[in-house]
Amino acid sequence: MQLDRTPDSDKHAAWLLNIGARINLVNEEDVEISEAMCYSDHTLESLIASTYPDISRMNNIEDQYFLDRTILSVKK
Repeated sequence: MQLDRTPDSDKHAAWLLNIGARINLVNEEDVEISEAMCYSDHTLESLIASTYPDISRMNNIEDQYFLDRTILSVKK
């Protein structure tokens, strides 16, 4: 994963490292996810539109476009 160096991205990187090290977990199996990372509209179309804006209007999309955007999901 590649992050820009901003205070927010540094905080996010530290959060990911803590998850990997099993630090600050809610319990043995659960990770607390901030509201900013959650998507409230529960439709696939809205998720795709927010993650890949204007994808329906793009032609010949470079692989990097998709590498720069990731959909994270949780298991319930």
